[in-house]
Amino acid sequence: MKIRLVPAKERYDIRRQNRALLEGFFGSVIDHKNPKPLKVGILNDIMIEAEKLGLPFSKTFFRRALRLYTSTLRYQHILKKGGDRYDLQGNVCGVVTESEKKVAKEVISSIYSHKWKIARHKKVEKWKKWKKWKRKKAEAEKKKAEEQKQEQL
Repeated sequence: MKIRLVPAKERYDIRRQNRALLEGFFGSVIDHKNPKPLKVGILNDIMIEAEKLGLPFSKTFFRRALRLYTSTLRYQHILKKGGDRYDLQGNVCGVVTESEKKVAKEVISSIYSHKWKIARHKKVEKWKKWKKWKRKKAEAEKKKAEEQKQEQL
């Protein structure tokens, strides 16, 4: 299996296109701004609907697009609250279980802890750069003071 590294800009464009595709064809239930818990096994429904519409996308494509949708923080917060699950037509098709709520809480905490680690890392890096700049500035001032002292002698 060959792993292909994709630049950040291209990844962003792919995610945006996946989002637009899902919302465009299945907008009655898939909405990134106001997500609803999706029916368990909705991927199969999407594949059947895609065949009916004649969409040239693979199951892997839709699986990845759904993964991006269901891994968002908003979707996880909706799962944590619980409530009904919906199919592609917007009909109620089950309920979010307590174990699914628990998993959503864990996912949310891991997302927040990851974001905190990244923010902390950036803060530390910024502080290190500032300290390095401050040290260079102090060394330059010390050197300048020594030169002035030498000139006076």
